[in-house]
Amino acid sequence: MLYFDIYKKLKNFEINMSMKTDKGVTAFLGSSGSGKTLTLKCIAGIEIPDRGIIKLNGVTVFDSEKKINISPQKRKVGYLFQNYALFPNMTVYDNIDIVVSSLNKKITKIEKKQIINEILESLQINHISKNYPQNISGGQQQRVALARILVSNPSILLLDEPFSALDSGLKEIVEKEILQILSKIESTTILVTHDVNEAYRISNNVALIESGNIKNYDTKENIFNNYFTKEIKTVFRKRV
Repeated sequence: MLYFDIYKKLKNFEINMSMKTDKGVTAFLGSSGSGKTLTLKCIAGIEIPDRGIIKLNGVTVFDSEKKINISPQKRKVGYLFQNYALFPNMTVYDNIDIVVSSLNKKITKIEKKQIINEILESLQINHISKNYPQNISGGQQQRVALARILVSNPSILLLDEPFSALDSGLKEIVEKEILQILSKIESTTILVTHDVNEAYRISNNVALIESGNIKNYDTKENIFNNYFTKEIKTVFRKRV
């Protein structure tokens, strides 16, 4: 479960958003510069709101009045960046190994190997475990980045335009793979996208974000059946 009610002002922009969502995928749908990624970074603890509150699974990770601001490392948030943020000088295996090792200093080599091999196999990337990021495809890089996140057992997943770097053919394949993975884990997931079709295919709920505000938040069926036909064509560049 995710709950937030936050305000943050930048030089020429501000966000003022409040929302509560539970398990499943919620799409933050909006045009570039609408405040989607900034909100994600506030949830993750990368950015600090000027005021407000953020709760993850009932735990307060940020409260401006009570001076609570739990570090990003302790929020148990899995953040998939647009560029995947893989270590280029490490193999696929080592990219995951470094996360497992940092989470549990007392883990044995045998236990660690089992955890890594299981996640590699589940994402069908065990055959590239010895490869370096620059030598694998964009879709494979994304699965490696997702593997690093999943081994940390996050309480919430934040996906920031995860398919934007993929061509249309690969995008469709990776989307299906991500959907299969999300269906197997019980986690709240936030998907940032400006693609209307993508939001409809992947999400359960949609939050329409415009100029730092949530203009509407509902199930994807209600959003697309009611709101979309009236206004959304003037807000978003992508067509259904």
